[in-house]
Amino acid sequence: VTAGRITRPIRELTQTTKAIAAGDITSRVTVSTSDELGQLSRHFNQMAERVEAQIDEISQERDGMDIILSKMIEGVLLSGEAFDITYANPAAITMLELSNNYQGRTLIEMNRNPDLQNLLEHARDTGTIGMAEIRLPAGIKEREADVTVVPVTDLTDVAAICYVVVLHA
Repeated sequence: VTAGRITRPIRELTQTTKAIAAGDITSRVTVSTSDELGQLSRHFNQMAERVEAQIDEISQERDGMDIILSKMIEGVLLSGEAFDITYANPAAITMLELSNNYQGRTLIEMNRNPDLQNLLEHARDTGTIGMAEIRLPAGIKEREADVTVVPVTDLTDVAAICYVVVLHA
């Protein structure tokens, strides 16, 4: 009987931990005692509630940013250190004629614009904001765009970890 009182809550805590680790952030442990295992279960549930609240807050912020970026007439693109595209708003997708499978692919591979590639390389090599006027693909109404590339650094400001590209036609 005593062994069951100890192993059952530990087993439930283990199962709940696995469920949360697998993505079920709403999973909680049943608290049935006031001893150390009960306290551990309560603290675990409090921690899980805080994590869930933080995830909800971050999701709401991201959704708000997505709405803002999707309504902009300027193209906004985010690329990684190797100039791989991680995000593009609808205006950037249209301006650069990006295909649906652009994420994770390099900008030069998807767009074949050497001027844009040179601007990214300049921002990488100098660590400074780059600006230029580039020609857009032939199918676009506005034939040229003012482009700004901003290198974003980590807290050490040593090297860019990503680049924000803004296109204004």
